[in-house]
Amino acid sequence: MTTPSLLELEKELRALEITSEPSATLCIDIIKEVCERSALRRPDLVMRCGEALLFGSRKKEAFSRLGNSVWDFYEYLLRAALDLNHNVLAGKCLEILQNKFGDTLRVKKLEALALEGAGEFEQALAVYDDLIEMHPTDAVCYKRKVAIYKSQNLLAESVQALNRYLQIYQNDLEAYEELADIYLTLGDYKSALFCIEEMILSSPENYIFHLKYADILYTIGDFRNARKYYSQSLNINSENNTRALFGLYLTCKALGSSERLNRELSALTKQKLVQQYEKSGNKEMATLLNRALEGVTEN
Repeated sequence: MTTPSLLELEKELRALEITSEPSATLCIDIIKEVCERSALRRPDLVMRCGEALLFGSRKKEAFSRLGNSVWDFYEYLLRAALDLNHNVLAGKCLEILQNKFGDTLRVKKLEALALEGAGEFEQALAVYDDLIEMHPTDAVCYKRKVAIYKSQNLLAESVQALNRYLQIYQNDLEAYEELADIYLTLGDYKSALFCIEEMILSSPENYIFHLKYADILYTIGDFRNARKYYSQSLNINSENNTRALFGLYLTCKALGSSERLNRELSALTKQKLVQQYEKSGNKEMATLLNRALEGVTEN
């Protein structure tokens, strides 16, 4: 027997809402589909079904059907309520979980999320700090602190929190990339380059990392090294890497045509760029691009 799709379940829910309250079975199936099986984020469905299931006339049946899994459903509903800014409902779910489990790590994290949802950022940070003191390797707490600081545009604090996190999780490339972006916002190009160097060391086959590194080198005027990294990015991915082609062309122009390598690379990248637009069927754009590239002057 195949499991109904989320679309089929949603249609059934809409049809029932017109005539009667949805069954516990339907509510459970929808919440499980959204929260446990589907990659879709549908807090609207979780909240509609969760309220009917856990706070409506189906509550007794829900406890009977779900057993201990009912507490997971309270957490699902809490998170959905926060997504939709229904802080009162989130508070009710949190209170129920606190009464059941006390101040466990999982519940304290939910408490901090609820504080974030209510705009109580200082209190949320205090909770995360307490949790980090008790659980110094908890990645979620560090990441939530960074999210709070970034939402308040506290970039220096974001940098500090990310650096502390990376002392523990040194292989988290997404964290290095996030830190590099913050350094770029602050104009700290040297530190941004260091972050991307770590990313390249961990994943040397990723052409995007070489491209990002080259972009920063170009920005600070290190054109010779920028040329190397644009070339390496194209060496890894030459088929779908227009940005690196543009970067390499501009870098060679910046270095000047007195060097044979720059002349040859300029001509080649220009040809490749125009060909890409011609292949897409946009000949008019290819013509305009050709003229624009011819207008790029050397330093």
